[in-house]
Amino acid sequence: FTVDLYDYFKLARPENAKALLTGYVLEPYPDYCQNRTRPAMLVIPGGGYGHVSNREKEPMALKFVSESFNAFTLEYSVSPVGHPAQLIEACMAMLYIRENAKELHVIPDKISAIGFSAGGHLCSMLATMFDDDAVKKVFGDKYLLCRPDAVVLSYPVITSGEGVTHGG
Repeated sequence: FTVDLYDYFKLARPENAKALLTGYVLEPYPDYCQNRTRPAMLVIPGGGYGHVSNREKEPMALKFVSESFNAFTLEYSVSPVGHPAQLIEACMAMLYIRENAKELHVIPDKISAIGFSAGGHLCSMLATMFDDDAVKKVFGDKYLLCRPDAVVLSYPVITSGEGVTHGG
């Protein structure tokens, strides 16, 4: 299933903004483990904030599903949309998963995020900037629910010094 997060949270959508959350949820078997819940992984693909990499989206979510996670992918806004839109969108994704944990068969305190390249940058912001003023302005006291319980940063773009990173 796919949820438009701007519509779900009834937030004004910045021009050209996109925040789609796609869920890959393992449904409990009706005759076995009906109340089973699973950890969740939010997958944040890379793409240099110029596009969202498909090779780091569904294939990664399916790998986590194969390991008994419920997985979610975030298709976030890219250029010309800039900060803080992507941070707000990542927060919307985490908040959606937490608020709907019961229906999604997710363990509410075992929701992690993994990000690749620029998605690793966004994932690191989600882990460390969930309490940013822009986030608090949108979510009020719910900003605390935006923080992931764990993160995996896969080749994140978190250093921008000369000679350390590529252009763009």
